[in-house]
Amino acid sequence: MPQQHRLPALRAERGTIALALNNSALYLGSAVGSALGGPALGAGPAPYALPWVAAGVVAAGLALHLAAGRRSRVVARVSTLGCYEHS
Repeated sequence: MPQQHRLPALRAERGTIALALNNSALYLGSAVGSALGGPALGAGPAPYALPWVAAGVVAAGLALHLAAGRRSRVVARVSTLGCYEHS
């Protein structure tokens, strides 16, 4: 996941904490999505419309990610191995 490589680069001294919070946010999003999906199906749209609603949410998330990426600093030569890399 590109975001998991970007987070330690933004905050190197707290990289593991940033990754843990990112994973927690992913699990929270899954739980909230599941909790809202059932009532949403019961309240209105037909089941065949659910993928289109999900596609809209994905598009909004992608737009937010791209907007946040433009504002962040570009870090050159970020290693995926962190401080464990040996030359």
